[in-house]
Amino acid sequence: MDGGHDPFDIFQSFFGGSPFGGGGSSRGRRQKRVEDVVHPLKVSLENLYLRTSKKLSLSRNVLCSKCNGKEYKSGNSTKCAGCQGTGMKVSIRHLGPSIAQQMQHPCNECKGTSETISDRDRCP
Repeated sequence: MDGGHDPFDIFQSFFGGSPFGGGGSSRGRRQKRVEDVVHPLKVSLENLYLRTSKKLSLSRNVLCSKCNGKEYKSGNSTKCAGCQGTGMKVSIRHLGPSIAQQMQHPCNECKGTSETISDRDRCP
């Protein structure tokens, strides 16, 4: 086969490199693209024809370099005492003799994150 085409390329595109599935390694894969940003801009047909240029200013959110968006300094979170680090609380309601209802809901102390952060460790 001197055409230069690898017959296993199709397997790589569908199964991550292995002709038998299994995903293969993550090396060489591209990073996931973020969604395109679209800004509507009204332009007359005449301005399009004359190649008029317009200025557009954008703003975007940037992750904090100190905490990487976690809201606390690295290593300064503790396991929530209210839910013992599960992020959920269980409540049992007795409905009658030998009948009980068990409900699970997010912890109100850590809001389901399973971690608590003291105010002094929060990122400003």
